[in-house]
Amino acid sequence: METSEIRKCKYCDEILPKNSHGLRTFCQNKLESDGSIKSCKDDYNNASKKPKYNMLKGWCMKQWTFYLILKLLYERRKVREIEMTELANYGIDFNYSLFREKVKGENKFVLYYLQYYLLPISETKIKIVKHDRTI
Repeated sequence: METSEIRKCKYCDEILPKNSHGLRTFCQNKLESDGSIKSCKDDYNNASKKPKYNMLKGWCMKQWTFYLILKLLYERRKVREIEMTELANYGIDFNYSLFREKVKGENKFVLYYLQYYLLPISETKIKIVKHDRTI
């Protein structure tokens, strides 16, 4: 039974041969002149995964940056208490903590970062504390 529809590759829109299997949706792998192999299926799948990877990579870089800033403040400068505005000026973003834990009986949150957490002392001051908690 022969169908008249023309099937195309999902990635490069090249017409697939009529004698190829009915479930085939991508071109066959091709050997390029430089010795590399062109695979439409791999290129298609990598392109769909790339935005997720870039987002995760950016988030990890932010966490690492926050860790380095807090380490510098805590270990080198021996800062234990700091104003929230000053901490924000250093580049710490309170929305990107690994997780938050509510302080019992108060409307305050402890913000956890890699190896450090920020404990609110007052409305404007925060205490930097080193922790050994595995996150």
